[in-house]
Parts: sequence; C-alpha cells; structure tokens
Amino acid sequence: MLCKSTKDSCIECCPLITKVDIFHPQLDYKTKRKSTCSCWGVILFFSFISISIYFIIHECICIDQNYSFSFSQEFIKRKEWREKKITIGFNTSVEWKNEVNIELYDSQNEAINYTQCDDNLEESKNGTFFCIINYSITTNNENDYILKFKLSLKNSVETNNTIHFSVAMKEPLINHDKLKNPITFDNDFSVNKFRCFYSTDEITDYGKYIKLIKYTTKGGFIDDTQINATYLDDYLDSRKTRSDERIGQLLGFYRIMVSKKIDVYQREYISKKISLKIFLAL
Repeated sequence: MLCKSTKDSCIECCPLITKVDIFHPQLDYKTKRKSTCSCWGVILFFSFISISIYFIIHECICIDQNYSFSFSQEFIKRKEWREKKITIGFNTSVEWKNEVNIELYDSQNEAINYTQCDDNLEESKNGTFFCIINYSITTNNENDYILKFKLSLKNSVETNNTIHFSVAMKEPLINHDKLKNPITFDNDFSVNKFRCFYSTDEITDYGKYIKLIKYTTKGGFIDDTQINATYLDDYLDSRKTRSDERIGQLLGFYRIMVSKKIDVYQREYISKKISLKIFLAL
C-alpha cells in the first residue's frame, strides 16, 4: 500500500515517524487530536544520529592522537638508580689517540674494563669509540659519581697543546603520538656526543649529570604502561688547576654523576569506559 503525499496519510502508513519527530513528542495521555508530523523534526533527529555515529567512529580511528599530556620533575632517591643500565662511548681526537691513556673507574674506585665500538655504540674491533655496554649503575654514598675517567699522557710534554675528549650516549627519542612505543633509540641521530677540551699545561676536572625519564601511559585501548630511559644532561661543570706537579702528564678527570631529579611524562588517553558511556547515552 503506497502512502499519500499528505502528512496525515504518512503518519497512518508509518506510525514510527511520530516517534522520531523531536518537534512533536508523543503524549502519555489519550487525546482526540490527531498526531501531526514535522519534516524538520524528523530530519534533525536523523542528522543527530548520523553526526553522533560519525564522531564515535572518528574517536576510535584517531584514538592515538586524542590524549592529554603533562611534564614535571620530581626528586629521586639514589637507590632507584640501582640496576639501571647505560651504554656510554668515549674517545679523544684522532691525533692523540695513541698518546692519551684513559682509565675508567666505578663508584667504588674499582677499575672497569672497556671495549671498542662503532659510531652507533655497538661493539666493533675497528670502532672509533671505546665503550661500556649495558653497564649496571651502582651508587655510593662516599662518592658523588657513578663513573670516573682519568686522562693522562703516556709521555710528559712541556708545550701547550689542546686535546679533545668526547663522551657519547644514545639519547631517547620521544614521540608522544606513538601509542605503544613513545620512546625509541632506533635512529641514526640518536647518539649524542658531548665534547670538552683538556690542555697539557693545566689539570681540568669535568662533571656531567645523567638523568632518568619515567614515561607513563594511561587509558586508551591498551593496558597502563611505564617506560624508563636515561640521558646525559647538557649542563657541564668544570674546574681547572694550574699549580700541580703532575701538570704536563695528568690531563684531568671526567665524572658522570646521577641527577637528584627525574623527568616525569604522563600521557592519558580517552578510556574505553568514557567511549562506552558516550555510546550508551545516545
């Protein structure tokens, strides 16, 4: 049976129209008046449903970019550094490679053996760096450093020369838009090199801090996660001595210390429960 073109006949043919007409809600009590139908009411109702479905689908597709983010710093206890692993490379300028002796000590002043590695800080017999790979950090209340480099010349010199010394470490690359792996190290530019200078007519001490990153992710369609990473701070402290009988052979020291503060990143996505509530509310 085909409906006539009039509104009343359409209502008689398809009573469901009156249910979705938001301009003319149905009354709970009986009346002698016939129900009327508004085309705009029906159109607005279906438009609202369509737009709501679109936004729900859009939120599901763009869940990786829909998050809130905060950054802060907190004080960290020294014991929290235990068993954290780092990989550090170091070298001198090429012309002094065979003239400078480098000794490496831990926080207990015990000597540490090191190996050769390439520019990506991976072990290699023909590498350009010396390295300690996956070294477990140990702290000591007597010393403020976790690693100490002692640089000295194999043969004493009386002339003034400048010697370059570099420390390299893989820096974490942070991409907040990546849902599962916001911190990565797989990049050709992830190795950061810090250069300093030693002079043969003075003894120089350098100090640099290593910092810890704690990156937490909550909400979304994955379980809560926490990722830890380390990096060398840009700050470099230095002290120079010009009156010492060892000048001409001892170049100085390079200490790596642990920072008293930790970088805290917190990322929170719209949770599944919120999305479900939005859907049920419709």
